[in-house]
Amino acid sequence: MKIISPDNYFAKLFFHNFEKGIKDKIQFISSSLIISELLKSENSIALIPITDLIQNKDLYVSRSFGLSFEGAISNSYIYYGQENKNITEINLAGDISSCEVILSKILFRELYSSEIEIILKTGSDFEADKNYIIAGDMNFREDLFVSGFSFAEEVVELINLPYVNYVFVSKDPALLKNFNSLAAESVKLFQEDAEAAIKEIIPANLQEFFLSNITSLIFNYNEQDLEGIEQVLRLPYFHVIISDIIVLNLI
Repeated sequence: MKIISPDNYFAKLFFHNFEKGIKDKIQFISSSLIISELLKSENSIALIPITDLIQNKDLYVSRSFGLSFEGAISNSYIYYGQENKNITEINLAGDISSCEVILSKILFRELYSSEIEIILKTGSDFEADKNYIIAGDMNFREDLFVSGFSFAEEVVELINLPYVNYVFVSKDPALLKNFNSLAAESVKLFQEDAEAAIKEIIPANLQEFFLSNITSLIFNYNEQDLEGIEQVLRLPYFHVIISDIIVLNLI
């Protein structure tokens, strides 16, 4: 079994307690490349940004595990470079996926009545006078996230449910069912001793923040998380970005 995953701290925490033989088969790549890698691979599981399902409706989706956020800890943060509330541009940087591209427009329309222009930025330069959404571990370099606002919290405010950011998917339902079984014990071990995983994976200057907010990072879904998946995927329909409501193939 090949596993394709985003290269971020949260995914690495998820896989921390998997057996070495499985961890050796994990391919950590940019979020925007995961879906294409999955589609050309056989016998594979992938942890994809949830909005990638819009163009890949036939994939089977785990009903049990993924990356869900409910609070201050988040894979993406919003940074405001000016006090003007009439925001017209947002720069996207870091490990950008379809989530930030699609949901940022909806968020600013719903929460602030603003129609924004998306500007994709490359490199690691951060211009403090501009508005940004930054995704991935770039947020945690030099404690940048401290001056940002949790993207997850904004989505939670919009849908009144947890923000499921990434979901496990496969082209093979039997393979996904097997993965769910493998993940169950590993996630249980993480919940019993999250501190051990954090101390091994997270840089020392960030460990206190991760430890104090770890309860808002969810690996194993409950009914609210499943409803959160559905609500996030309905947002593009309600905003006429897509023409049909997505029906999930949950395993």
